[in-house]
Amino acid sequence: MVKEGVYTSLLKADTSPLLLAQEHVETEQYLKTSDIPYTLLRNNWYSENYAMGLAQAVEHGKIFGATHHGKIASASRLDYATAAAMVLTQEGHENKVYELAGDTSYTLDDVAKWVTEISKKEVIYQDLPEEEYKALLIQLGIPEGFATILADSDEGVSKGVLYSDNKDLHQLIGRATTSMQETIKEFLS
Repeated sequence: MVKEGVYTSLLKADTSPLLLAQEHVETEQYLKTSDIPYTLLRNNWYSENYAMGLAQAVEHGKIFGATHHGKIASASRLDYATAAAMVLTQEGHENKVYELAGDTSYTLDDVAKWVTEISKKEVIYQDLPEEEYKALLIQLGIPEGFATILADSDEGVSKGVLYSDNKDLHQLIGRATTSMQETIKEFLS
């Protein structure tokens, strides 16, 4: 018998316009209507989502996206995993919802600047319309369904969907979240 459900959801899932939100909302609703105590960990974007393509960005001198220079408050996978471990090993989290985001926000323009500083090679951010970005992702070999989700998520950045100044993550892990600059250094070293 299940004694408790801890679910990793999406930041502001109940109000998010992102394509990714629908399945999370349905799962959250199921947990809330069940007789099982639950905790919802609404994770924002993982910094690694952007960082894993940085070697290619250095090679080509560009980071592509469709964020329209909006702010992102991501955190590292380790930060989110640490928060989950805290919830799973401590009392007092039953039937709570945590909006988890990084302590500091940035734009992809900032990422390009930091990549330039760290790599010593000029990298710029090139902002594209959502459909052009999706087409580029497909051209690069990403399956169309996933390219649609990624382009939609980038477009959501321009609407503030991946921005939050909430400090739930910081409080759960008891320290500052990993900055995007730290993640970039890790990926480019």
